[in-house]
Amino acid sequence: MPSTQIKKIAIALLFPFNLVTTLALADEEGAIHIVGTTKSYTQAALSISDDFCFGESSVEIPSDEGVFISGLKNCKPKYGSEIKSYYEIGYRGKLRFVPQENIFLMPEERVKLENMTESDLLKLRNEVIEISTLLYKDELNKLLVKLEKTKSSGVAILKSSIYDESEYTEGTSVEVKYYNPTKKTIKYVTATIIGKNAVGDKVYSPFNNKGPITLRGIGPIESEGIASYTKKYAWHTDTVESHKIT
Repeated sequence: MPSTQIKKIAIALLFPFNLVTTLALADEEGAIHIVGTTKSYTQAALSISDDFCFGESSVEIPSDEGVFISGLKNCKPKYGSEIKSYYEIGYRGKLRFVPQENIFLMPEERVKLENMTESDLLKLRNEVIEISTLLYKDELNKLLVKLEKTKSSGVAILKSSIYDESEYTEGTSVEVKYYNPTKKTIKYVTATIIGKNAVGDKVYSPFNNKGPITLRGIGPIESEGIASYTKKYAWHTDTVESHKIT
């Protein structure tokens, strides 16, 4: 596959999916590239266990993230009868597995995927790895530029995420990962975080009616060091779908 075409596809995927949620892109040789979007924060597993069909060595992918799909996988556990279905995707240069219910894919694209031959799927997997590697390198380059700019402000937020604390209780937790680009040790970091529901409105915790929450981390964070801080049950509700750090 021509590198110029890979770049075109990668650039297309980097644009926000606000109008189009899935697309198929064809290169000059006629290969189809099938792209879906994550419905919410989801786990992408490097492998699936045979015993219980659970994902292993997983990473988290944010909501509304475009992902290249390279195959389908159904897993019937040794201990149990429920078949679990996954999409195989390319993410940061590796093939991973995401539960199918967590990916939005147009029905016609699903049909294309199901009708591919083994040779077509093998070619698709190789191209998906190549494209996702290119996207990851671009992501890293942008991160390096961002980190260089944060030296004047004193701290950089590498990642922030929210997750459901428990399936048995109402609660959403938040985690923020910091990087210290300066030559000084950072003693404390503070972030104010707004939780938003599925329609974009602020979420207020039902117990104290608070909207924005404050996450305070106690260091030290050494020069060029990384530290993560978590606030469990930041919101005593499961309605938080996205967040914003102010």
